[in-house]
Amino acid sequence: MKLLLVSFSFGTDVCISLKNPFPEPYLTYALRNTIERVFLQAGVKLSCKEDAQKVEVDVLELKENPVGFSPFQRANIYELGLSFNLRFKDEEKNYSLRVSHSLPSGAEGDRGRRFAIDDALNIIYPKLLEDLMRRYKHADKF
Repeated sequence: MKLLLVSFSFGTDVCISLKNPFPEPYLTYALRNTIERVFLQAGVKLSCKEDAQKVEVDVLELKENPVGFSPFQRANIYELGLSFNLRFKDEEKNYSLRVSHSLPSGAEGDRGRRFAIDDALNIIYPKLLEDLMRRYKHADKF
């Protein structure tokens, strides 16, 4: 399945800065890509020129808790909690979600966590897009 993204730019520039205090580089990568994609789809240009509007993205929570155990008493189902906020100069929006993922062998690894991060961001994406489309529905509002 191919996804075609069409965006229209109204001439406003937005500069995104992302702060992730957690030692999870994949989260930084995936969140930056998601935020940039949603801004582009909302019709905003990305640039860090001097007159660009500043948008700060802060990761507030990245927590992974075991919720299921194998017959051998090894954790194999985890719940990943992710929350972050977008801060504009005049408002702040918080986004939070919990998704589960499993590691059937009971081992620890990055693959399940990465899939869970992608799942969480894909679930949050429509809400992000809706909020940004509402915020940036007119070019003169910038």
